[in-house]
Amino acid sequence: MSHKQFCVAVAICAVLFTGFALAQDNAKPLTNDDVVAMVKGGLPETTIINAINAQDSNFDVSATALIKLKQQAVNAKIMDAMLAAANKKHSAA
Repeated sequence: MSHKQFCVAVAICAVLFTGFALAQDNAKPLTNDDVVAMVKGGLPETTIINAINAQDSNFDVSATALIKLKQQAVNAKIMDAMLAAANKKHSAA
């Protein structure tokens, strides 16, 4: 196998692995930690709320967790979206 063929094979494997990793990540429910990471990453509020609405979630919406979210700069609109998602999930169960 030539060096060029080897590089192409490695690139194809990298693309396939990245696609697989992204698919696995999308299958994981969104958590409080994911929301905090998006806030700290500087994503716009609307983007975070759209992500909450678009994905399955597993939020901890206890009083203690909500206070912790507030301390980590998660705003009320985002917390309201998290509560709505948790309510929707609870109602479906």
